[in-house]
Amino acid sequence: MGYDGRPILLVDDDRMVTVSVGRLLRKTLRRPVETAGSFAEALKRLRTRADWTCLVLDVVLGPDQPSGFEILESARVMMPAVPAIMLTGLTDRELINRAAALNATYLCKPVAPSELVLVVTRALIGEHSSDSRIAAAVETTLRQHELESQRCAELLRLAVGGRSPEDIELAMHIGSDGYAYHVGKLLKTTGARTLENLVNQILWRALGES
Repeated sequence: MGYDGRPILLVDDDRMVTVSVGRLLRKTLRRPVETAGSFAEALKRLRTRADWTCLVLDVVLGPDQPSGFEILESARVMMPAVPAIMLTGLTDRELINRAAALNATYLCKPVAPSELVLVVTRALIGEHSSDSRIAAAVETTLRQHELESQRCAELLRLAVGGRSPEDIELAMHIGSDGYAYHVGKLLKTTGARTLENLVNQILWRALGES
């Protein structure tokens, strides 16, 4: 997939979060990521351009600041269709309904990195075609490397789906040794350095087909 100059906007008042999550999204999705730590800074960045490809907004931005929802409401005036993801540790029905009314995905913290990447990927590809394109990218990878092991293929599909190693072990009824064995076989067959890198390659392929 070629580099896409359309950026993602990440808004969180915790600088450690914007640095770590921003780095993750840049590395995984090959998209530029601009960050903001306050309501005012977010609005300033939003107004600098109209080609944002996704907004990732923390709901709570600290004391005496409007919430991420106010940022999204302003964004919807300028760009009504841009995909948006609201991050929060709160599980309040009113907030969930508000996110739905603004056509945003509501994601509860703590969020595993693989889960966040998958949600953003689906938002970038498009709501109606994301699952099929990600699945197609997995199958293309399996065919390219002539991976015949059904167990390895199952593990890869689960990993691309954002499942943790522990979840994969439970789903496949294997222990940590079995997990390590199948991962090792996947890496040897595909030439990937790590399972994370392999998953990232598949997400890049899915985005490249969007």
